[in-house]
Amino acid sequence: MNMGDVPYIDNPHAPDVFADAASGIFVWDGTARLTLEVLRPDHEGDGGPPRRVVVGRLIMPLARAEEMARLILMHAERMRATEESQTAVKN
Repeated sequence: MNMGDVPYIDNPHAPDVFADAASGIFVWDGTARLTLEVLRPDHEGDGGPPRRVVVGRLIMPLARAEEMARLILMHAERMRATEESQTAVKN
């Protein structure tokens, strides 16, 4: 079954997850497991350096993870092209 054939239902109550980085990926049994992290300040004592804290894991079939990677790259390339064209017009 193609994902496009399955009805799409948007859930406005679905949580948003912010991550500063993906700290690792592990592929097992056809699924990609991506660990997401954020930098958090240390508020104990005099406040030491920030810490990298895991905030979640995204687990999805490897084929869908590849599709997502291509989608992200496509949008990043479009954004860079738009920024470059706007910079060229300003100069």
